[in-house]
Amino acid sequence: MTAPRLVIDTDVASKLWAGRLSEQVDQFLCGHTLVITPVTLGEVVKGVYSARWSRGHLFDLLIYYEQVFGLLEWHAAIPMAYGMLAGLGRRRGITVGDNDLWIASWCLAFQLPLVTMNRRHFEPLERFGLTIAP
Repeated sequence: MTAPRLVIDTDVASKLWAGRLSEQVDQFLCGHTLVITPVTLGEVVKGVYSARWSRGHLFDLLIYYEQVFGLLEWHAAIPMAYGMLAGLGRRRGITVGDNDLWIASWCLAFQLPLVTMNRRHFEPLERFGLTIAP
């Protein structure tokens, strides 16, 4: 039997890499398959370049991500979910950053829960079907 998948937000992935994840969250992640979206990977690489890390450090980070996280693939349902979240959110006066909308769209398209430390960024999207764990 395959372990249930969890989508890991950029903040959680970064804390996991740095060894700064709380014990409670670390224990929750055990027994799950951890996946990220291409958006998260892009945000991480942007952070590396913004911080002027060496290429070696970037290489180490990418190897770590490849070993720890699966990368969710593209699916035609993703832009549909994005359009729904962005359009309905705008109609209801909900402001969520584009990258967070895309990450939430992957979660909805694959019907997977999101693990994030930035709950307030995503909580407005729960009314549209997003599940935030734990």
